[in-house]
Amino acid sequence: AAFREKQARLFGGILESFGIRADWERISLFINLSLTVMIVRRGIPDTLPLFVPEAADATAAFQIDAIVDRLDLFRRESE
Repeated sequence: AAFREKQARLFGGILESFGIRADWERISLFINLSLTVMIVRRGIPDTLPLFVPEAADATAAFQIDAIVDRLDLFRRESE
């Protein structure tokens, strides 16, 4: 529980620093999306062999763009 609380504070602080209201739902989504990018990028090709290694960087860039778009929407909703 202590780890999860620290994790939520860290990611919630990141959201707030961009002017985004950091409720539990948004924090949880941001944590999962951020970790998904990291896991997928680091896992190709060794632990995720079904993914196409040549597209690993483009895949991560696409996921990051999608996260940024969603965060921008959250920021506009928080105004």
